[in-house]
Amino acid sequence: MVAGREATPKDAEAVARLKEYWTTGSGGKAISWGSPGDYDRCVALVTAAVKGNASFVKGYCAELHIHATGMNTTEHAKMVRAAEGRDAIKKAEGKK
Repeated sequence: MVAGREATPKDAEAVARLKEYWTTGSGGKAISWGSPGDYDRCVALVTAAVKGNASFVKGYCAELHIHATGMNTTEHAKMVRAAEGRDAIKKAEGKK
């Protein structure tokens, strides 16, 4: 979509296709949403896809993260850290 121009149905379809690609399509599979580092992989892959024009990429990936996982990046990071902490404690105690 272009600033100063009203979006057309064709524009909306293109945006929807991109969102699908980066969440559930090939791009989403490469990002592996829900696993540690998913947001950083999104930023790297989308930046490469737009050939370095990354002024919007972090915000776009944050929106994609919410769409793909149902939680924002902060919530997800806290969940991952909590899980890693529990695993570290179990390993230290010799438990599986």
